[in-house]
Amino acid sequence: MLLRLATLLEEVLGMRKTALPLAAMVAALLVSVLALATTEDPARAAFPGVNGKIAFLSNRDGQNEIYTISFAASNPTRLTHSDKSDKTPSFSPNGKKIVWERGEYLYLMNADGSNQHKIPNSHHSNYEIGRYGSYGGNPAFSPEDRTDGRKIVFDKGKNIWTINPDGTGLTRITNVTAGGTCQEKPTLVHPVWSPVSNKIAFSWVCGEVRELHVMALSDLQNKQILDSTSRLSPEGVRVYRPDWSPDGTRIVYEYCAYPCKPGGGAQDYNPNIYKVDVGTGVNTPIVTGPYNDSYPVFAPGGGKIVYSSDRDGDEDLYFKNVDGTDTPQRLTKNTTRDVEPDWQPVR
Repeated sequence: MLLRLATLLEEVLGMRKTALPLAAMVAALLVSVLALATTEDPARAAFPGVNGKIAFLSNRDGQNEIYTISFAASNPTRLTHSDKSDKTPSFSPNGKKIVWERGEYLYLMNADGSNQHKIPNSHHSNYEIGRYGSYGGNPAFSPEDRTDGRKIVFDKGKNIWTINPDGTGLTRITNVTAGGTCQEKPTLVHPVWSPVSNKIAFSWVCGEVRELHVMALSDLQNKQILDSTSRLSPEGVRVYRPDWSPDGTRIVYEYCAYPCKPGGGAQDYNPNIYKVDVGTGVNTPIVTGPYNDSYPVFAPGGGKIVYSSDRDGDEDLYFKNVDGTDTPQRLTKNTTRDVEPDWQPVR
């Protein structure tokens, strides 16, 4: 940013050769600076920014609703009130909007819970696959795209789709067939767009196998068979719910060693949290132990993750340094479920 401002200043000062008056020079510089300030809105994943509030699903009031809580662990604020299940909240890159699932549709609201409305044309199958997962929905925002507007990526009918926040532009971006390492048609779920590139991370499901894959949008659109060339997870594990770091170099995910049975009890499930370096493919544990540690997402600042754990008997939210140097710190305390967090970027 500073380098670009310096270049602008040099260009504006160079206008002296055309006898540009000083006042006009200053005005030109201010216009350029303002243009940069309005267009450079870096884009969940965890989008870059200052750590804001954390949105999450809780059934503390009897049914699945969306809440937010500050990092200082104040009392949560309930945002939704519906007789249908509200889940999978995801913040926009500027932290001002939340997209989430309500039943079989995607909904959009302001970060304070105001202006809640259904996104037209966003109907999706919502097939439950065990303790907390589903095929259908799982929305996340794309980075800022200055030519075509911001989009929402989600899974529907075993494929990955995008849609504009106003409900226009519904587009299927995958059409995967059987082949390669999967002799049946795989299911692609939990897509999340890199905050700094056109790559998308997602869970690839084939029978009992569930892997972490990363592919560029152009490859997803053109490749009919997805094989192990795009896999970033170790063999013999099940991977759920990836999330990108703000700089796009790492992905955290829920890791469950085979035979992992997400429909079973705690002794069968026992997921841990890992991270992978996208460039090297090296996988490293962050949170391990005899607990259900799930739903990891990065903080917008990149140094921490927030996730759900039942280590104290109930499923609550915890946070931890992404390098694994500290002990987990409890954020919520509730006798029911607090899960599916997403961390708000503030700019």
